[in-house]
Amino acid sequence: MIRQMADRFLAGESLRSITAWLNRSGIPPLRAGSGTSGLWHSYTVRSVLSSARISGQRAYAPDTRADPAGGREILGPGDWEPIITPEETAQIRAILADPTRRRTTPARPTLLGGIARCGKCGAGLTIAGKLSPTGNTQRYTCQKDPSRPERGGLSINAAHLDDYITERVLHRLTRPRPSSDKESTSALLGRVVEINTRLGQLEQDRAERFITSSEHRVARLVAEDALRETERQLVATEDAVALYAAPIGNREALKDWWHALDVTDRRAVITTLITRLRIAPGKPGRSFDPTRVLITYRP
Repeated sequence: MIRQMADRFLAGESLRSITAWLNRSGIPPLRAGSGTSGLWHSYTVRSVLSSARISGQRAYAPDTRADPAGGREILGPGDWEPIITPEETAQIRAILADPTRRRTTPARPTLLGGIARCGKCGAGLTIAGKLSPTGNTQRYTCQKDPSRPERGGLSINAAHLDDYITERVLHRLTRPRPSSDKESTSALLGRVVEINTRLGQLEQDRAERFITSSEHRVARLVAEDALRETERQLVATEDAVALYAAPIGNREALKDWWHALDVTDRRAVITTLITRLRIAPGKPGRSFDPTRVLITYRP
């Protein structure tokens, strides 16, 4: 959910817009104290986005219990897994500190920037190169950092990686893997496929007069109620709001649905299904090698 908040903010959404989205989605506030009434507020969203912790960094504000407007002073890296990159935290803080931010046009987010991570050092990959009418030289790269000698030296073709991950996501949504945990994301996706298959079978049975119109109507109502309940559970599981009303199990409909999403929503779908995406080092000059792409799916 924090990944989605950061993506939306960096894509140009206002704090107010993100706050409204969170409240519509029914996602409870991270700091649900007595003064929140169970709702998100713009100042809460600002505090979360400016936090150093979400990018795996330690911070300190010695003279206040509340978060300063620009976030607490960053002291150095922490020992927990980051959700966004330190570079993204710096970008968010710069936007929040800029009084003219409403009149600026932020950069369009890439599909996998910050989601894909370096297989050597774990840093989030960022985009480099150009996209022009004459060609695409964009690559996801591990940026060099003088203070961290282990960083740098790894890159992968951006267009090829985007296409590969898109294919894996659509395959996962078309054929969810079985899961022994009935409340897991995979199990709920599988249940959606089963219900949609049942609905299709009901239409066929009615057309072939195996069931009456009355039987069809009753059975369809039961199946649709089950589908809505499963979708509600899916949204409540692992913040999977990005998958609400997705045509799970229907490959062609999924392709149309995916292409209709903007980049921010596609990123939300990816982080719902994939918990870790690491890119292993490759040999210079080789074409795209899918074995470099190490994907850990959500159970």
